[in-house]
Amino acid sequence: MQQQRTASTEAHFAWLVPLLEEYYDPMYRYQLGKKAGKILFRGSWQEVAAWLAK
Repeated sequence: MQQQRTASTEAHFAWLVPLLEEYYDPMYRYQLGKKAGKILFRGSWQEVAAWLAK
């Protein structure tokens, strides 16, 4: 209801941040670790764009 009145999404941070940090971040690292041998290049999006342009 508060979000509808104020259009603020800040109230969601209380549940969203722990979900991302405690579930999705470790799951991302786990899945990335399983595929480490397939990674050809890592970097910022600018570095990746430059690498792809070669």
